[in-house]
Amino acid sequence: MHTSPTTRWPLTIMLLMSLLLACNLTNSVTPAPASPTAPAAAAGGAPVISVLWPPSGSEFAVRQEVAVHVSASDTVGITRIELRSANAMLSSVPSPEQNGQREFQAILSWRPTRSGIQELEVVAYRHRTPSQPVPLTLLIRQRASDILATPIPFGMEAAAAPAQPGTFCQVRVDIGNLRYREGPGTNYTILGLLNLGETLYITGQNASGTWWQANRGGQTVWVSSDRNYSTELTSCAAAPIVEPR
Repeated sequence: MHTSPTTRWPLTIMLLMSLLLACNLTNSVTPAPASPTAPAAAAGGAPVISVLWPPSGSEFAVRQEVAVHVSASDTVGITRIELRSANAMLSSVPSPEQNGQREFQAILSWRPTRSGIQELEVVAYRHRTPSQPVPLTLLIRQRASDILATPIPFGMEAAAAPAQPGTFCQVRVDIGNLRYREGPGTNYTILGLLNLGETLYITGQNASGTWWQANRGGQTVWVSSDRNYSTELTSCAAAPIVEPR
């Protein structure tokens, strides 16, 4: 059977229209969204922490300071260290550096309020990433005279020099490598780094009470008075206001 040219044209037009319609339908389909890229894991594993002093089993008295010396490390930076019990946060020391420190030593100060066996733990953090908790068991006696085993001093503290005239109080440095400066502010030149456990003799403070002036080996220096970084061994309330040079 043969079709005439007149009959073939409508068929050709219909085929062309079908092809165009198919192309339009194909092009109008919205492509499937790409799968989101998984966030990269933080560099390195979890932080690592150890208790340098006191050893588990040490004895202290109620209201006596327990100065727990710890050392933590991380491939990125330790941002804080915590001392805690099962039910409470006992002490926390943040890093003075926003991104933390790869090596961070600190003293976590705690004064027990009741006697008995105290099960504690220390944890280091890289922002929200914790280390494995390290347990610390202490025996708290009701009175100092009840202590049967006195822990051997840690021995990290620098020997305290005799107090110089014009000093008003003593402060213990509770983090390693705390910066001291030539003036009361982070805009002043850094003169050096303080040792963990070092004793500073305070000669004054700035008007806002945020920085202490200290005599360090005959040199006048300034150090942050942030209570996270140091402990007053004697009251510094009477330290006079000193204007920086």
